[in-house]
Amino acid sequence: MKTNQDVYTTVEFDQWAGREELLPEERFLISKYLATGGSTLEAGTGGGRIILACAAMGFQRLSAFDFVPGFVEAARRRDTAKAVDFRVGDARRLEYADGAFDQIIYLQQILSLLESAEDRQQALREAARIVRPGGVALFSFLGYEARLRGRSSAMMLRYLRLLRAISGAKRSPQTLPWLNLGGKWNYGALLDRGPYVYWYRIPEVHEFLSSAGFEITAAGVGHEVARGRIHESCAALAGSGAAGTIYVACRRR
Repeated sequence: MKTNQDVYTTVEFDQWAGREELLPEERFLISKYLATGGSTLEAGTGGGRIILACAAMGFQRLSAFDFVPGFVEAARRRDTAKAVDFRVGDARRLEYADGAFDQIIYLQQILSLLESAEDRQQALREAARIVRPGGVALFSFLGYEARLRGRSSAMMLRYLRLLRAISGAKRSPQTLPWLNLGGKWNYGALLDRGPYVYWYRIPEVHEFLSSAGFEITAAGVGHEVARGRIHESCAALAGSGAAGTIYVACRRR
């Protein structure tokens, strides 16, 4: 497998196409920050888990896209009420008009799945383009601080750092191969084989989103957000010492 699209088309397809129900942290953010009457887009919808839950919560004017055609087909089959406009799309090159949406949902870490910094920045610029000024955006990111704290993951990071030093590979220490694929250990990770995902540091999330015109209104990590605990900024979150998947609510300037 050469790309993350290959991963989701094959070994990870069944898991993501068949997922149901919102995570507690997702439900908290959607209920607190999004309006049921606003036009809403979900990026990286997979099998439609999040956006179809929004429809069940009374949201209207719903759209969603994914770069895996099979996911879009699965989502359309599940959408028996035809409540959502599902499309195949690339987060880096979206076909929606400028300011087309009141609110956008990027809650399945899709900005961690783009391997190059240029692609991640382009996808974020597209997100900023399609949400109206003053509109709301929800993002989640794989959190690098959590990788540093886990004993086994920290050992793997040290191993990869040594391997890359020996091989001369110039990858960021935050760019990591998949450790598990299809519920099994990925032995290719021991050889530092791609595809890769990018793990964000908390202060970096602030800089990244601000650069595209987003103003952060709340930030937290998964296990805390699930309990309704959230911070007013990434700086406050970083200062709390919490680690995990990073969740952020923003307003488009």
